Amino acid sequence: MGKIRCPLRPASMTLDRDHPEILQPPEHPQACCTQQTITVPPDVLAKTAQKHDYPSAAWRRSYARRTAAATPTECQTRT
Repeated sequence: MGKIRCPLRPASMTLDRDHPEILQPPEHPQACCTQQTITVPPDVLAKTAQKHDYPSAAWRRSYARRTAAATPTECQTRT
């Protein structure tokens, strides 16, 4: 997803004009338009969520395992 220009978010109006722009913002905007942050429920991103929290010990072990698995393959494709 990209960024969008919206008059309800003045900082977004400094983006280049090649970004889409909301020309007529709603009179009564939803919370996502007015808050600093939003909370996305876990089930929305379940497919792309990491198994372990970054940078926990479990994440480091899993990431090190992935790096070790990729290294021999990279060496074979570069020769």
